Amino acid sequence: SIAFLYRRMPPKSSSGGPKQKAAAKQEQLLAARVEKANAEAEKVEAASWAVGSKNNSKQKAAEDKEAEKLRKAADKARLLAEDESSLAGTVFKKSSKKKGKDDFDLLDAALSKQPKTKAQKELEAKKKIAEDRKKKEAEDKALKEAQKLAD
Repeated sequence: SIAFLYRRMPPKSSSGGPKQKAAAKQEQLLAARVEKANAEAEKVEAASWAVGSKNNSKQKAAEDKEAEKLRKAADKARLLAEDESSLAGTVFKKSSKKKGKDDFDLLDAALSKQPKTKAQKELEAKKKIAEDRKKKEAEDKALKEAQKLAD
């Protein structure tokens, strides 16, 4: 079908639209992050090769851990940027559901138009009586409290 082909075609506009500008900005940010991570890694490596450096295993382990952390952060940023750039050209078609045209909507409409049974009417009458009684009790209680306050 034609819809299958549209999903795989690149976007038609070659002008610098907002999505392309956002993707370019993401790439710039990624490049800056990678450059910073590389600089940190070089700094750590240079420190390890420094003349007269102590053979401190704890310090070396901490530096290695920090270098690994920076490398993982750079990789994660690169992967996220690749994901964003791959999704930037994808157009998702929104499907709008027309109200009242669904089978369930028609069923609900049909059931609401049916006449009520005797049992349903009796149940509604009992509920109404119970609500009226509760309202009357609340009014009586309010009147008694008002009389107590007045006395």
